[in-house]
Amino acid sequence: MAKLFKIKKHGKVGEAPGTIFVSGDALEPRIFVFSISPAGCKEYQPENFDSLLKYLEENEGYVSWVQVKGLGNELLIKEFGDHFNINALALEDISDPTERPKYEEYDDFVFAISRLIVLNNDQQASNCQLSVVVQKKLLICFQETYEEYFTELKKRLKNSKTAIRDKDSGYLFYAILDTVYDRYFDLLDHLEESLAELEESINRNPQRRNMQEAQRIKRLLILLHRVTWPERDKMSEILRSDNPLISRKDKIFMRDAYDHCIDIIETIHSQKELATNLTDIYLSTINNQMNDVMRILTIVSAIFIPLSFIASIYGMNFARIDPLTGKVMEHNMPELYSPHGYQYTLMAMGGITAVQLVIFWRKGWFNRLK
Repeated sequence: MAKLFKIKKHGKVGEAPGTIFVSGDALEPRIFVFSISPAGCKEYQPENFDSLLKYLEENEGYVSWVQVKGLGNELLIKEFGDHFNINALALEDISDPTERPKYEEYDDFVFAISRLIVLNNDQQASNCQLSVVVQKKLLICFQETYEEYFTELKKRLKNSKTAIRDKDSGYLFYAILDTVYDRYFDLLDHLEESLAELEESINRNPQRRNMQEAQRIKRLLILLHRVTWPERDKMSEILRSDNPLISRKDKIFMRDAYDHCIDIIETIHSQKELATNLTDIYLSTINNQMNDVMRILTIVSAIFIPLSFIASIYGMNFARIDPLTGKVMEHNMPELYSPHGYQYTLMAMGGITAVQLVIFWRKGWFNRLK
């Protein structure tokens, strides 16, 4: 069975705070820019950091969303930190793909980390870190993979009929967080369907792979609980913040995202209980099946024990007459030479069996086998 998710490595032990950690299997960065204003939106893919700076300078009237996909270039991360005045501790968290969700405020930007849990076609979970730096009219996202997680959000930004183009970087920050939570809801809906199918399969015909599937889902729910529980604290800190980058109007939407976060945590809790209950149902069903098997064996044994006893008695072959002397041995088997002994014995064994079956039927043993 495939691993549930890839285990990621932390930085080296004893390194100084603010040290950028680049994993050996990290992807080479690709930069994408999406800019919006009431007049329209633009998309651009700069070839290098200098062309990115030139583009931002030429479009300073836009709210620009910079996506950095891949964290395999330490120099590029330092360039972002130097030019946009990103604190070294934030750069360390950006480069380390094992950070928990959190929210921090600095002098001229706010910094947040979320985690994206996505299932691939093999039902293997991808636990991807998403780091967000919010400045005035600028939002920078750093992610580990090349996957595009915000396709629907970009479609909204391209739609001239939506009011999102009139918003600032704080609202764009909310829109990204809301998309992350929507992905959690999609994953939980998928898990809910899987749990329903698993419950039906266990009730119909429990198999060992049902237990393995229940454990896999439970582990995934535990992972979701680990990454969504800090999201609640993060959203609470955002709502309590007085940072001007997140306006009062933005906080109205942030409260809605906070409610979604609470809903996600409660849903995870209920599904964890269901997954645990399915494990108990599986074990109980297997035990009931084992009890049915033992009951069948008990019935069969109870029927054949007296028959075996009779057959063993008449299988001892103690002769009635001594073949050498012709003397009659009165205490040996008198039925041994009965002309109809075989038929009488079979009839007696059949009668005993019939009586036992009637007794078992009246006790309801056969009804319990259905």
